[in-house]
Amino acid sequence: MSPTNKERIKWRPTLLQISTAICVIFSLLVAMLMVLFVIPQQISIVETRLDNAARQSLVRLGPSVADPILTRQYEFLYDRLNKQIENDDTWVRLQVLDATGQQIYPLGEWDTVLTPNQHIVFADIGSAPNLIGRLALVVDHEFAIGESLRLTFILTAALFLIIALTLISVVLFLQAAISRPVIGLTSAFKLMAKGDFDYALPQARSREISYLVQEFSRFRRRTFGYQASLIQLKEDAEQANEAKSRFMSRMSHELRTPLNSVLGFSELALNESKLAPEQRRQLEAIHQSGQHLLDLVNEILDLSRLESDTLEVTLEPVYLPDILDQCHLMTTPFAASHKVSLTVLPIDPSVCCVLADPLRLKQVLINLLSNAIKYNQDNGRVYVEVEAGASNTVFIRVRDTGIGFTQQETAQIFVPFERLNKSAATVDGTGIGLSISKRLVELMNGSIDVHSVEGVGSEFSISLRAAEVSASESDKILDAACCKPIHHLNEATEADIELQPDPDLSRAQSDIQPVLATNLHILVAEDNAINQLLFQTQLESLGYRCTLVGDGLEALSALENTQYDLLLTDISMPNLGGLELTKKIRSGESALKEKGVHMPIVACSANAMNDDQVSGIDAGVDAYLTKPFQKAQLADVLHSAFSAKQST
Repeated sequence: MSPTNKERIKWRPTLLQISTAICVIFSLLVAMLMVLFVIPQQISIVETRLDNAARQSLVRLGPSVADPILTRQYEFLYDRLNKQIENDDTWVRLQVLDATGQQIYPLGEWDTVLTPNQHIVFADIGSAPNLIGRLALVVDHEFAIGESLRLTFILTAALFLIIALTLISVVLFLQAAISRPVIGLTSAFKLMAKGDFDYALPQARSREISYLVQEFSRFRRRTFGYQASLIQLKEDAEQANEAKSRFMSRMSHELRTPLNSVLGFSELALNESKLAPEQRRQLEAIHQSGQHLLDLVNEILDLSRLESDTLEVTLEPVYLPDILDQCHLMTTPFAASHKVSLTVLPIDPSVCCVLADPLRLKQVLINLLSNAIKYNQDNGRVYVEVEAGASNTVFIRVRDTGIGFTQQETAQIFVPFERLNKSAATVDGTGIGLSISKRLVELMNGSIDVHSVEGVGSEFSISLRAAEVSASESDKILDAACCKPIHHLNEATEADIELQPDPDLSRAQSDIQPVLATNLHILVAEDNAINQLLFQTQLESLGYRCTLVGDGLEALSALENTQYDLLLTDISMPNLGGLELTKKIRSGESALKEKGVHMPIVACSANAMNDDQVSGIDAGVDAYLTKPFQKAQLADVLHSAFSAKQST
């Protein structure tokens, strides 16, 4: 609920306030009715009835004064009228006129001025044509009206008291029958939202509230059941996800272990100069097939990490000319084998730096370039260009002149494991590369789009945020941005393509670091006999001496008898694993503590999950090497470890 709605609800009146307001308004309406209508009407009615009563009294008085008027017995008449006025408190003064209109009574002047509460009534003495005279009586109803108003006020007060008691009773009933149960249901609902399903529900005193309480109780029971089901489903999903992670980790380990031997020994065999062309082609096929299988394993692991939200990226300024040059060098032999030219267009200095993860950006670009080459035509072309976009964005576009895709195929191109019909039988792949690329770009706060025309070609566009760099880096950016476009000619013959050495292997050999010192002794803890042989062969070819042991306990025993320059250990070993071995060494539970030696430790394992690598670093290893690896990678890691040791 938004703060505005909460504020509105806060200022809404309660049921008690509404009931009280209704009672007050009703009372005011009754009071106004009494003051403006009832009391004036009552006064008018009382006055009218009193006037009629006075008139009837005059009518009855008429015969008694008729004879004295006719016989002129005025003394008797005066005495009779004076007694009548004295006996009736409402009579103020009386006037008697004869038939000619002459005043007989009173003897003095007749006062015609009336006060607000005085009224004058008339009655004839006799009737026409024998009219004897006329009576005029002034009466005062003040006392009678006052008594009437007093009784009215008493009745009104009693009525107000009854109404007040009734309304108070109604308010109290509403408070007990509606407000309190509703407040209780509200509290129960709030506690239910916090996970408390045992809060006692309020007692209902009306049928409607009873229905409401019953329905809420049913809703709470169902919600509790749904929540229990959701918790169980969540636990099942977590267990399934954990089982999947264990399976992926185990599968990765089981596949990488033999791949390490396949790729390692094929690499060593390809380094032999006395190979026949047919043997070299066969070994290259073995190595490329193993590398392809490794790529599939890596893609499946990446997809698993993306689906479980465990894959992390590190955003930093990335210089696009360097990244594109590396991607170009890695994909040029592949383009040549497909007779496709690959061109990286010049990059404007203002847009040559983006905010991304360099490793993941390279992975995305290599995937797009590989697809542009695979789905191209003979003598086709692939272009890479970088241009500025709106709102501080940079677009990296990979455009090809390939077969293109229909609109329906384009809509499914980022769906995992989706192989388009036109390419499923002719192009190798699993159909998850583009899905992974899309998610990786989104993790880097970017987006990827595709525009394709069947028979014309496709264009994939990556949008990333431009990175701001310091002035000290401007020269480097400018030099990289002003480099000439890189073109790859496609006039290579089939023989050249077939006999062309694997670029990864060639680069690996050229990148091998020279040994810092001769006769360095390395202890290798590895339980797999084939991997032991591979380690021994690789290390000896690099100029190192090595001793092989089968687990961590044997490694600790070897450290007690011999001094080694470096420990190269597997993670998963019987008796004592690599992490436990590292912890014992770093905590001083080995012979190295007495010797005061800090020995570099390099973990080498087929466990490629991020958690495995973090666990290795936390245990105290100096470097983590994931199987399978090339000899150049092993040489680099050992070179870095020995360099760090010598600098300390």
